[in-house]
Amino acid sequence: MDSKKLEAIKRDTKKIFNLDQVHSILLFGSIVKEAVSDRSDIDICVVAPEAKNKEKLANKIAGMMPRRYDICLFELLPLYMKMEIINNHIILFTKDKLDLYEYFYSFRKLWKDQKRRQELDLEEIRDLFTKSKGT
Repeated sequence: MDSKKLEAIKRDTKKIFNLDQVHSILLFGSIVKEAVSDRSDIDICVVAPEAKNKEKLANKIAGMMPRRYDICLFELLPLYMKMEIINNHIILFTKDKLDLYEYFYSFRKLWKDQKRRQELDLEEIRDLFTKSKGT
């Protein structure tokens, strides 16, 4: 990734990191995977595990950024999106990198427990229902 672009993103997101409830700010999506097109937005994930009112914080953050940014709050995302971010991100800011990765551990464990169910195809699902009806 272009270091000038990364520095510009950091400048734009610094004000969010200065909010008390925010633990970390991550860059993710096409820009991290270097699959950017002219139409790509900039995907930013805000990690705020201690936030009391997560929806209110998400709305506040969304209003702080230019439209070219797609801002999400980690805690409000579905598990599959959390895992995408956990596996493919760049840390822009964090209060504590070890705390961040420790926080992610519980989601990795949850995903591992659910992954098999997430990956079942239609035939496997039918087999499971057929077997459960027979017992």
